[in-house]
Amino acid sequence: MLSSNELDPVGLEGAPATELDAPGTPETKALHALWLGKFEGKELPCRSDFSPIEMKDYLDHIYIIEVIDGGADFLVRLAGTALTGMFGDDFTGAKFSDERLKEASWRLKIFRAAYNRLEPVVFRFQLGPEDAPRLMTENLILPVQDKTARDKTARDKAGGDHIILLCVSIVVGALDGMGRLVDV
Repeated sequence: MLSSNELDPVGLEGAPATELDAPGTPETKALHALWLGKFEGKELPCRSDFSPIEMKDYLDHIYIIEVIDGGADFLVRLAGTALTGMFGDDFTGAKFSDERLKEASWRLKIFRAAYNRLEPVVFRFQLGPEDAPRLMTENLILPVQDKTARDKTARDKAGGDHIILLCVSIVVGALDGMGRLVDV
């Protein structure tokens, strides 16, 4: 598990992320169970094993991250409509090294944790613009194989297949003026 010190700075400026032992929301639990159900022996599930219909209840909260150059960078391949609404922008096609995602570069450590471990990671962290209420989100990041990948480093790590990250981000509440989690 990554400690807050290992993730510093994370989330919004000065706001720590917390790694959880297991998913806690119905959506993160459902996606985790779906991922576990796709295993064949010791091999990671493939992206093609997942159908949007299987994820229809939380599809708008899904995002897919492509690992670039062995985790040196990451590309947003897909961002669900709930996420684009939350951020007011669609980051599909953007790399975390790009100027418009520089402020979110703290997420690289979280993505690298899932990529390096080749196992699920679950984090809670704050999101939101400085002038809006802070939202607390739970994020499940799942490594999956993508047999169509271009990144040789990521393919080599997965025994010839490329790793991408299938993720879901769920708002679990907002922080009030006292820093307490309240329903939204």
